[in-house]
Amino acid sequence: MINPVVIFGTCRERMAYWEHVDSVLSAQRYLVSKGISVGMIYDSPTYIREGRLRIAQKFMAMEDATHLCFVDSDNMLHEETVWRLLKYNVPVIGALYFKRCGLPEAVAFKWADEEKQKCYSASQEIRDWMIERKVELKAAPQIVDTYGDSLLQVDVLGFGGVLIRRDVLQHLFDKYGDIFGGHAADVGEDVYFSRLCALEGIPIYVDMANIIGHLAHYDVTLHDFMQIGKWELGER
Repeated sequence: MINPVVIFGTCRERMAYWEHVDSVLSAQRYLVSKGISVGMIYDSPTYIREGRLRIAQKFMAMEDATHLCFVDSDNMLHEETVWRLLKYNVPVIGALYFKRCGLPEAVAFKWADEEKQKCYSASQEIRDWMIERKVELKAAPQIVDTYGDSLLQVDVLGFGGVLIRRDVLQHLFDKYGDIFGGHAADVGEDVYFSRLCALEGIPIYVDMANIIGHLAHYDVTLHDFMQIGKWELGER
């Protein structure tokens, strides 16, 4: 990987929390300390898919930019989050995070039907991996020391903290134009993008040991995992 340039893209649909801003700055400082160039694109959209599209278009106009990192304004990064994602050098990869309320359902999914209209949470696989390694889910971001087996291939990934290589965006823009579906889309923009990746054979991964915070979440201990037994697998 030669001279990567990582551009952070955040849609401030409502507001950007200070915890989010501080965490992004911390992640950027860490990348700079490793010799990686960084940049930032903000957008305040009426609709989130519009903001994602404008950010991606601005990114593509930056000729030296190699990776776009979407970070939602209610997610908190660990300082090493993006550095770790970058080192994998895969087309699309996200940090692991969970829904803000209810059972700790991972925002990472597998297709539930051949038409790729619905998907179900990959929480069960992630839960089993965490319990085996005695990982405790915290509200704050964390990097889990693992045996190097934390990469899980999924079909759909939430965009709370996702790193996308430039060549992926270029290919999808060239073939599809609006890569987030526009107003006529029948699914969320992250599901729509993931569907295009599936059609083009572009793999998507989540790093289960790279856990980012979701503001307003709560600590979920290993004991809680065991009490839950099996997470509900809701459709998205």
